[in-house]
Amino acid sequence: MKKIIVFVSIFFLMTLSNSISAPIKLFTLDLTMDVKTVHDLLIKANYDCTDNMSDMSYIYCTKPAPDQGTGVLKTISFSKKVISFSCEVYGGCNYSATEIANHYSKELNLNITNLSSYGITQDPAYCGEGPDGDQMCVVFSLNNNMGPSLKILKHKLGESGLSSTLD
Repeated sequence: MKKIIVFVSIFFLMTLSNSISAPIKLFTLDLTMDVKTVHDLLIKANYDCTDNMSDMSYIYCTKPAPDQGTGVLKTISFSKKVISFSCEVYGGCNYSATEIANHYSKELNLNITNLSSYGITQDPAYCGEGPDGDQMCVVFSLNNNMGPSLKILKHKLGESGLSSTLD
């Protein structure tokens, strides 16, 4: 009887561990991290960061991108709902959004193919949802010729789902 209980327990734990997934992580950052941790990681990576010190809800970090010319900066912004990476951060300024979406689809094992829009200006974006409900978008602007930026959005990450009952 003990062997059966041990076997069932091991089987249950194996299936449970396979169902637990991780949020989209890019350049060691993901949306489950707190702002202070991200701030410290970027400072260690030689980024200069400005932040909202009163509640630490948002940071904006820059670093010179010498391989892109003088005055060009690598930029990363982080809040509790979105992480944004400029094309200089990942070396993608000379690639199309389709090429970048294909690259990160393979690298992160995501299906980044849904054409949608992003932000106030409704820039076109290729997006894909991660296993935990967060979303990654490759956003390109029709107003300038800079390369696509990468956005990781909270989307449904951490939500309990839809409900049909009144609480």
